[in-house]
Amino acid sequence: MPIVTVTELELLEFFGVLPKLRDPDDPWPYNDALYEVQNGGNLSLSFALAPSYKDVRLMLSCRGTKVYELNATAVQDVKHRREGERESLEIKINEQDSLFLFLAPNIELLHQTQQRA
Repeated sequence: MPIVTVTELELLEFFGVLPKLRDPDDPWPYNDALYEVQNGGNLSLSFALAPSYKDVRLMLSCRGTKVYELNATAVQDVKHRREGERESLEIKINEQDSLFLFLAPNIELLHQTQQRA
């Protein structure tokens, strides 16, 4: 069964926190891992991934108010990217849509859409 490209170690290093696992006895690929981070007290990000199902849940909040939410099942892939010193996660939703998540120096989301020729 194909799983996402991003590894458990890459997610640990990217988020810098241990995930909350739905079932601590299940191996990572068959689990559901929740990573939660805050940036300066104003922004908080919740990112959950079920690697073998390729399900992604992402929620961005500002001072406790939700400003963005993504609930995507069976995404095409999730990849860790490094361009120079800048790291990101790419959530490849489908052939045309990708959502890029940056944590440093600030939490940022970038949604890119490519039209087919």
